[in-house]
Formats: sequence, structure tokens, C-alpha cells
Amino acid sequence: MNVSVARVMAIFVTGVALVMSGVAGWHRGSSLLDCMLLISISMVICSGCHLIPSISKSPFAWSLWVCCFIGAMYSHLTFFSYISLRAGENRLEHSMQVARVEQQISAARDASKLIIARPLATVASELAITKNWRKRNALTVELSEAKRSAALQDEIVRLLAATRVAEVTSATDPVTAGIAKVMGTTEQGVAIFSALWFSALIEIFGAFLWYQSFKGDHEKTRLLSISPAENKSVVTLKHEIAAGKIKPTVKAIRASLRCSQVKAMEVRRIIVNEC
Repeated sequence: MNVSVARVMAIFVTGVALVMSGVAGWHRGSSLLDCMLLISISMVICSGCHLIPSISKSPFAWSLWVCCFIGAMYSHLTFFSYISLRAGENRLEHSMQVARVEQQISAARDASKLIIARPLATVASELAITKNWRKRNALTVELSEAKRSAALQDEIVRLLAATRVAEVTSATDPVTAGIAKVMGTTEQGVAIFSALWFSALIEIFGAFLWYQSFKGDHEKTRLLSISPAENKSVVTLKHEIAAGKIKPTVKAIRASLRCSQVKAMEVRRIIVNEC
């Protein structure tokens, strides 16, 4: 991989991962000081996960990298959890289905407030024992209003249940819901698995890019350590390979430089990485 490209990509990927870790630290804190400390800790752990493999390959370094990797995964899972909640709230806020049901509930409540009648059971029992026709007429009208009020209350209860269903439906990511249905699992399980996968991918990819970047620098340093005469021969060889005069194989390089196979392999690796 070209060293310059690897370095640019490494900076970008690490920057994205650091922002994710910082946002997660911000959400976990309460006071401003807590938030700043958690952001700093999360970003340090994420940086270690990306850079440790390029700095050292000792057993202790790999143990430290595993600890940093677990910490970075925790931060990224926190980040994905919060953005999932915010996305669900945003979808819920703009859901037309929820808005329509809420309008119906508001209309039913306004109509219910205009009705002046006692409870249906009270009016019905009083009507059953009343003999005066004038009182019976008034109670009959009140009974009709009480029935209408009861019907509106039942409608409000039904609409509230429909609202809860609409809220759950609107807050769900359609892609997550579709995958969960196909795989026969829960949406929460799919969301956690995808968050783990993306978190691990960005951490491992960032570490790989930094490793390639540092590896290229190390190979350039080794090239500079070659004697001036050999260095000049390698530069000439690069031009000849670029012109197609010599094939970029170990055998051809060894024949051109009249060097050992080990040095020919090293020179080929340097030339290929720089091309």
C-alpha cells in the first residue's frame, strides 16, 4: 500500500474513531468536568488501539492493545446506542401516523369536555325508578349524552393503544427490522451485532493503516542505510523497472544488483511499496 495514501486514510479513520469515542464519553458524563475527563480517557484508549501495533510488538504491548480494543469497543457501543435512540426519537417526531392519531385523540377529548352528563350507570339507574314524565325526558337526554361520553372515552382508550403501536413502529429502523425478521431474531440483537461489527472494523482498520504507514517509513529508513553506491543502483533500478526494462522480480533484481537473495527481496519490497 502506498505510504502517503495509508497515512491519509489512517488519519481520517482515527479521527472518526476519536470523535465517536468523544461523543460516547460526553453522553456518559454528568457535570462538565466529568464529561471532559471521560472524553479524554475514551480518546486516549482509542488512540492506543490504533497506534500500539505500529509502536511495539512485545507481548506486553499486545496485552495492552487487547485492553484498549475492549475499551474502544465499549465507547463505540455507547455511541451507537445513543445515536440509535436519537434516530428513533427523530423518526417518531416526524411520523405522520402518530400525528394523525394524536389529532384524533385531541378531537375526542375536546368533544368529551363539552358533554355535561353524569356517569352512564348513575343516569340509567335513576331513569329506571323515575315515574315523572318530565324528569324521564330530561334523564333520557342525559342518558344519551352519557352514552356519547362513554363512547368517546372508549375511543380515546383505543386511540391511545394505537398511538403506542405507532410509536414502536415509527421508532424502529426499517433495515434492522427487516434483517431481524429474515434471521428470526430480535431487532435489539441485530442492532447490537451490527454495532459490534462496525466498532471492531473501524478499530482494526485504523490499526492496520497506521501499521502500513509506519512500516513504509521503516523501509525507507532501511533504504537510506544502504551504502551510497548501492542506493544509487537501487534508484537506477527503480527507473528501469518503471520503464519496463527489468521485471520487478527477485531474480531480475538480484541479477541487476548482483546481490544476495535476501537483499534482493528487501529491495523488491521497498520498490513495490513505493510504486
